[in-house]
Amino acid sequence: MVSAQGMAPLLRGDSAVADDLPGGDFAGLLRQRRRAAGMTQRELAARAGLSAATVRDLEQRRTRVPLARSAEALAVALRLGPPEVHALRRATTLAVKRAAAITQPRAALSGDRPAIFALGPLTIGRHEAQVDVGGHGMRTVLGRLILSPGRAVPRDELFDLLWPAGAPESAINLVQTYVSRLRRLLEPGRSPRTCTSAVELVPGGYRLQIDAGRLDVLTFRGLVLQARDTRAERPAQAGGLLDRALAMWRGDPFDDLDALREHPAAVALREERLAASLLRAELADTPEQHAAVVVLLRPLADRHPLHEPVHASLMLALAATGRQADAFSVFDEVRRRLAEQLGVDPGTALTEGRQLVLRQQWRSSSSSKHRISVRRRPVPYQVPSAPSDFTGRTEQLTRLREMLGGHARAGMVCTVSGVAGAGKTAILGAAAAEVRDTYTDGQLYVDLQGSGPRPLPPLDALGFMLRALDVQSETLGPQEAAGLLRSALAGRRVLVVLDDVRDAAQIRSLLPGPGRSAVLVASRHRLADLEGARPVHLGPLPQSEAVEMLTKVACRASATHAQIHELAQVVVDACERLPLAIRIAGVRLSDQPSYARQLADEEHRLDHLRLGDLNVRAAFERSYVQLPPAVARAFRLAALAPGADFGLAGAVVLLGDDGWAVQRLLDHLVERNLLERSDAGRYRYHGLLRLYAAELARAEAKHGEALARMSQV
Repeated sequence: MVSAQGMAPLLRGDSAVADDLPGGDFAGLLRQRRRAAGMTQRELAARAGLSAATVRDLEQRRTRVPLARSAEALAVALRLGPPEVHALRRATTLAVKRAAAITQPRAALSGDRPAIFALGPLTIGRHEAQVDVGGHGMRTVLGRLILSPGRAVPRDELFDLLWPAGAPESAINLVQTYVSRLRRLLEPGRSPRTCTSAVELVPGGYRLQIDAGRLDVLTFRGLVLQARDTRAERPAQAGGLLDRALAMWRGDPFDDLDALREHPAAVALREERLAASLLRAELADTPEQHAAVVVLLRPLADRHPLHEPVHASLMLALAATGRQADAFSVFDEVRRRLAEQLGVDPGTALTEGRQLVLRQQWRSSSSSKHRISVRRRPVPYQVPSAPSDFTGRTEQLTRLREMLGGHARAGMVCTVSGVAGAGKTAILGAAAAEVRDTYTDGQLYVDLQGSGPRPLPPLDALGFMLRALDVQSETLGPQEAAGLLRSALAGRRVLVVLDDVRDAAQIRSLLPGPGRSAVLVASRHRLADLEGARPVHLGPLPQSEAVEMLTKVACRASATHAQIHELAQVVVDACERLPLAIRIAGVRLSDQPSYARQLADEEHRLDHLRLGDLNVRAAFERSYVQLPPAVARAFRLAALAPGADFGLAGAVVLLGDDGWAVQRLLDHLVERNLLERSDAGRYRYHGLLRLYAAELARAEAKHGEALARMSQV
């Protein structure tokens, strides 16, 4: 046994560390030695002259750095031999170094120019020294620019972050002042007349333009990318690159900035760390590397108590260092949480990990045939792709990309609405494809069949989504299933796409709770009563986009470009620039040039806009049959109004009812995209919808009475 006097130099000195002992994690070593001695935490504390809380906090990593005297007392109480003392001494030294790394960033990443450190407390470093970044305003502006290096950040977004309750009149001047000070910090010798700078002025905002070697976020990403590229052929080299990348983290980014702590880009940055840590665990190949993985994954497991791949990797790393009992404890604890919080059993990653621990088949260089990585369920990407000849909707796609992209507000809900045949499903596919990289946990898709006679019940839709997330829900009621979906999405970044929604009531239970997921909805209704939704409306295609779409569809079906170009303007005008009608017309025009003359006949135009199961009249009919009788009557009779549009007074005459009642009927039609209302308060139909409504009006026995009333005005 070693005396307390003999222990102190070993715990504080520079003597060699025994290489044959796994570990390096003070908490793990302490727990392992205590259990080997057959003592409880309370018994060890009493023998070492410490409080039970001190021992508990050390083992649970609540205390990062053990005091030297506490470590000495614990070593004596445990009656450790010299090799174990060496291991405990190394663990103490590493704990001190890790704690120091959390508060002190490294020197400038490259060169002698100031570098930015954001993987922890936000600092600027130069020549081994820290530079004061400034107050909350400057730190917020710099932090937001760091989250989008090389990309423009709108000035209005900076205003919202700095002044959530409303920007003052001096907001522009204040932001300009912050930017000027940041430029001086990042480029201390720069002349004010220099055209380029680290913080560039761009239209409507600012952009951080900085070398990768001067921003630890970019350096981290570069190292991880190199590791992914080399992991197959050179796993050891990839592991070293990941070690360098993960060593750059000193804590949570922007933890002291409320406006940025839960910003989607900051959350995504933390997820990059999580993914890199899991990859490092997969590449671990020696007991020492597995011991380092334990230290790496412990805090991540605490942060993500239901993240099964993290806990599965931690189990394997613990088992590979000889701590099988701890590995099984991890499994039991996660299984308990899943049962209590979600009512589900462990998934594939955890159950297979447990079997591997039972068979002692973890990754090891001495047993290459057992090299394994935890298998994960494929990430769901269920959204149908847009047609290969998808064209146009540039303005709407840009808006959706801005709202749902990498800087999307947490819990964003976007609605896409328009008349039947406007191409809502197609734009869902195009938008989902553009933001795919943002939603790292996948994209869910459900067709709610809201325009049909039997809309999908919310419980069925919940079942589809839960099964896609590998969560069983057969025995749950609607409220339980909705709560389970919110729980399953709470720790994920998923795009939920809900197509053909009948009304807001059909999908309220399908929306994620607070978290990082977003929702994209398509409906024939405007869904104005869907709380917090950002609307995107699809009207007729712009003329140029309509002609381009017709040309693509027709030429793909074998017609020559010259033939189509000659007839394009006439055809798209007859189709009223409705995508469904253009698609039908393009195919038919390709092998029947006389088709353009057929479309000129307004009375029979809808008869010619059908092709297989594509049918403009049938698409309109599915919206019409859902209307209440009084609204359906208004839809038919208002089409008899002369001129391109009509006002409320004309509708009152046609419908023979009082103004308030007619106003409510017209509002109902506007909400269902069966009428359009101008800023001047006048109403108009989409051209093809008017033809359809007029057909219905002519078929109505009483339409002559309405015409007679109109002639008397």
